[in-house]
Amino acid sequence: MPVVYGKLYMKDASGNIVQIVPDGNPNISDYQGATDLAAGVSGLVPAALQSQKDMCLKGDGTWSDVSIDEANIVHISGQETITGEKTFTNVWNTAVALNGSSGEIYITGDASVYTLSISTHTNIYFPSIPSGKSKVFTVVMTYNPSSSYAVYWPATTYWTNGTEPTLAATNVITFLGVNDGNSTRWFGTVSLANASPAV
Repeated sequence: MPVVYGKLYMKDASGNIVQIVPDGNPNISDYQGATDLAAGVSGLVPAALQSQKDMCLKGDGTWSDVSIDEANIVHISGQETITGEKTFTNVWNTAVALNGSSGEIYITGDASVYTLSISTHTNIYFPSIPSGKSKVFTVVMTYNPSSSYAVYWPATTYWTNGTEPTLAATNVITFLGVNDGNSTRWFGTVSLANASPAV
């Protein structure tokens, strides 16, 4: 607000210049709350009492407690039991394309699907996992079986019978990582190999 000749001025909701007199009481009207029939009118809001310090000013011009239906809230942390029928909206995941030409692949971020085309000898690195947590993701990998390109997985990767998979032209590989507080282990399984449309 500009100061003009020692007096304070401000604009009201209509854009009119009004003077705030020296004693600190502005010569503007009180706020008029909205109703079912009309919108509110801007102005001075009612002062909250000390007992209303945790309340919120509502559109109707009154101070009120915030109403939260705790019985129907599902919190994002902590353990809770969910009862009754619930509908969860599906959120589409973005498949993150990894560049395999450098020979160094770092799988990072929170994506659940990664696509990768192997075009050289490739070292693959998995993300770190906080203690007591787990992570699942899927890699859709294309590969030329006739090439001599080697794919090096992290040493902490566990495979069926301790044998790395023989890569086909198209591979869908799912990994489950678990940090038990002492170490992180990754369990890999080939969900689909040599995938192609049915004929």
